[in-house]
Amino acid sequence: MPDIDFRAFSGDCLIHGRLTAPDDMRLTDFLNTADAYRVGEITLFALADGHSIAGGSQDLGPDDLWAVEPTDGDLRADLHVPTRATQVEIEIAPYRITGYLHAINTGDALASVHRRRRMVPLTEVKIEFMYAGKRMTRETDVLIFNRDRATSIKRIAYEKSKLDDMSLPPMDARARDLTGAIVVNQNHHAV
Repeated sequence: MPDIDFRAFSGDCLIHGRLTAPDDMRLTDFLNTADAYRVGEITLFALADGHSIAGGSQDLGPDDLWAVEPTDGDLRADLHVPTRATQVEIEIAPYRITGYLHAINTGDALASVHRRRRMVPLTEVKIEFMYAGKRMTRETDVLIFNRDRATSIKRIAYEKSKLDDMSLPPMDARARDLTGAIVVNQNHHAV
């Protein structure tokens, strides 16, 4: 069992340390199957004022963790299955998380959250929170959140992209309209 860097978000602090985890399973699976996680070299960073406290080694339980940021890379890519992503926004006070929730291609990712185990992974994540009086935003490839701590999980219906800011070139007035949608004004310009 190797030790990996451990970064977690809790109700009133950020947790950094070293987690002893099996090397033959994904971190999400380990967090969902273990009743306690042995974390060594812990440092707690208070959200209220930013002061840090060395905590030695601690056994943390699932209720101690609002979210965990994996740092071990994608060591078990063979365990991944094809999925469909849905962008979601999660309120898990004092954090606001946006990212992509995944479900099997035939399933609705949002509807499946309540049928999944407690710790649920997201991809392309942004987590926002207040730290020592300043609004902080952290972006990460993957974040595992504790669905039992979430107060709201909702689908983001539309996210603005670069395509929204692009303008279309003017239509050629001689273009053949097969749709009935092109209207020519008196100056013979298509609109």
